[in-house]
Amino acid sequence: MVVLSVPAEVSVILLDIEGTTTPIAFVKDILFPYIKENVKEYLQIHWEEEECQQDVSLLRKQAEEDSHLIGAVPIPAASENGADDAQQTIQAVVDNVCWQMSLDRKTTALKQLQGHMWRAAFTAGRVKADLLTVTLIPRLDTKWRVRVIERLQTALGAQPATSCF
Repeated sequence: MVVLSVPAEVSVILLDIEGTTTPIAFVKDILFPYIKENVKEYLQIHWEEEECQQDVSLLRKQAEEDSHLIGAVPIPAASENGADDAQQTIQAVVDNVCWQMSLDRKTTALKQLQGHMWRAAFTAGRVKADLLTVTLIPRLDTKWRVRVIERLQTALGAQPATSCF
């Protein structure tokens, strides 16, 4: 067994989700398809919530920045035209998310929405992860094990999702 000596001034050990705390196949075969298959339903359910509107706003800003890219999908600004307008905007967001994912983009806007969706999925029990912590975390002393578990939330900028692991 390898023993790691951690200097006292180190307060964080950052682990990447993909392949470190869960099998890489879980991310590729479960988490990413979950987004594509459920983004429309998630938006419809959470549309009126502030967090969802912040996600949409960030995605809209990203779409504006991407407007010069081939195949970019715009997200129209919200208007006061009621439910039909909301459904059109939701579909534009769905199309934009799928476009970004098809290009394997890692934009903050996309990661934020994915994180919120994964958090909701984990909380509802719709997604469950197989952790590799059995081989990683027990090798640390108790103080560091607790810190590592607490700090997993910060991995990949997808805080809401990683806190579910």
